[in-house]
Amino acid sequence: MPPASSADWRHRQQQVVRATQLAWAAYARDALGCDEYMPLSHRGRNFTHLGIGYLAADALDTLWLMGLRAEYAQARGFLAHQVTFDQRGAVSLFETTIRVLGGLLSAYHWSG
Repeated sequence: MPPASSADWRHRQQQVVRATQLAWAAYARDALGCDEYMPLSHRGRNFTHLGIGYLAADALDTLWLMGLRAEYAQARGFLAHQVTFDQRGAVSLFETTIRVLGGLLSAYHWSG
């Protein structure tokens, strides 16, 4: 099989960006701010009573790097204005570190 051309790679990149846009639009429509999204039922769920924005924080850097600025602004706005860590509940330290802290640090780095 011959190597893919630049045009092939650009087309594949556009397909991935479009799939991400569709996935984000469904999450934003059905469950914005929920920690987890279940696309088949069009519902979200939280790991604590109010949730801590696992999915939104985890997606920040991906949205930024793909050039999806409107989606990035939506996620960032939710995290900046609606998430509170002042709540009771058990969360996974590992998941919180890699998804929330990692997402926030990576987005901060890439967005300047």
